[in-house]
Amino acid sequence: MKPGGPARVDRRLAAILAADVAGYSPLMRADEERTLQRLQALRRELLDPKIAEHHGRIVKTTGDGFLVGSASVVDAVRSAVEVQQAMPEGNAGADGGQPYRFSGLASILC
Repeated sequence: MKPGGPARVDRRLAAILAADVAGYSPLMRADEERTLQRLQALRRELLDPKIAEHHGRIVKTTGDGFLVGSASVVDAVRSAVEVQQAMPEGNAGADGGQPYRFSGLASILC
């Protein structure tokens, strides 16, 4: 780099997965405490492990939403698919509440 010239910019390609809970506002209106407890449990038991398994990391959360960064589009898609496939298995919670459904899990930006 020449003195006084433009600074070198290091760039990295990344896949960004964006998702949120479909119908979150009505769930919160119906029972805020239970909704938050279930969402925290879902993140702890399903989302965090699946994302980590595929070398991603949550870079931002926004209440019911999250952004996941990954160096690989393939890993981002795999984690999204596995989360979606695992959701019906038990996300209604022990109390039989309405199952959560994530929207945007297929929204992977490169």
